Amino acid sequence: MYYALGSLVAALLLIVIFHRVFHIEKMPAREIMMLVVLIALTVLGNLASVQVLPFQFGTAMVILTAVGFGPEAGFIVGSLARLLVNFVQGQGPWTPWEMIGWGILGILTGVFFAKGRKNTLKNDIILAGWTFLAVFLLYGTLMNLHTFLFSVRYARNDSIKNIFITTYAAGIPYDLLHALRAAIAVFVLSNPVLKRIERIKVKYGFYRIRRQRRI
Repeated sequence: MYYALGSLVAALLLIVIFHRVFHIEKMPAREIMMLVVLIALTVLGNLASVQVLPFQFGTAMVILTAVGFGPEAGFIVGSLARLLVNFVQGQGPWTPWEMIGWGILGILTGVFFAKGRKNTLKNDIILAGWTFLAVFLLYGTLMNLHTFLFSVRYARNDSIKNIFITTYAAGIPYDLLHALRAAIAVFVLSNPVLKRIERIKVKYGFYRIRRQRRI
């Protein structure tokens, strides 16, 4: 209960900060509804990946959302989807860190792919490569930092340096597997998912809305 309450407080703080930075009050209702759908798909994809599927479709959906709709959507979908996932998988002191980790993946991916991309094999490989590096180096490092800070409180005879090295070394296999599963999922899903996102953006005028918002 304590961790769940703490996660909700962290989520609210993230939403307030993001609200102030990106002016979410100006977002049209149809964009909000699209974000709700993407959050639901991300949550379901992550839960299916844990239980059934061999690839990490939750992280992949955060990346693809950011490519298709930009850093704002990437952050919102990533952070809130992670919060909802942990209501099923279990809340804990790691939840805010995971929320920030997925949120950062969304922001950076949206920034680096701000001009969009063409659906070609070369670009699919580039996006999958970015996913692997971002998940391994950014998300993995952030979660290892959380584990280190949590573990160092119980340090007695071991030095902080030894705990730091041990923590990061122990996390490498999991981080590599997570990054590889996410990269494969992005490679498989990028073409069909991004094509559908482009159709939705054209059909519901998201291009027009984004241009008006910048004026």
